[in-house]
Amino acid sequence: MVASYTYELPFGTGKRFANGKDVFSKYVIGGWSISGIHTYRAGTPIAVGTNLRLITTGDSLSQTQPTLRPNLVSGGSPRTGLSCGGFDPATSLYLNLAAFTDPAPFSFGNAPRRLPNVRGCTYSDENISLLKYFPVVHERVSMRLGADFFNIFNRRHLGGPATNIDNANFGRISGAGPPRIMQLNFKILW
Repeated sequence: MVASYTYELPFGTGKRFANGKDVFSKYVIGGWSISGIHTYRAGTPIAVGTNLRLITTGDSLSQTQPTLRPNLVSGGSPRTGLSCGGFDPATSLYLNLAAFTDPAPFSFGNAPRRLPNVRGCTYSDENISLLKYFPVVHERVSMRLGADFFNIFNRRHLGGPATNIDNANFGRISGAGPPRIMQLNFKILW
């Protein structure tokens, strides 16, 4: 879900509250607005693969598929049981290597294209801007001063785990999104 909005605060000249034409109403409490973009999504489905390749000796095919799916071990859980909330990327594994094996030569693995009931970490992000407009010349020219807050609640955005069972980092999440970022901006509008 993605939601965006802009709300002009009802204070200052021509607004519902403190609507005088004095300097205080016009330049101090008037002209404020807040806007934001909020993004929330479930984790993406995870597909697991292996480096093994199918090779045939006939004339028609030299390689049928760039990578194969592995076999699922009966009774093995693809997840380690750790949730994204308590996950430590430096020491924890998100996927269980013991739940997968390479398929036999010249055969396909039995793992589905996407693992059922196994998803990456959820993503929640809130970006908010606070803006102040200042009229300069008879309302035709104005200045805008703004403060932007990206990931305002400083949420941890973990990337996806390594999904190739032949990779030494299989099951490890090594990437993360940016932390809270704040910036100021200034604009002249005419």
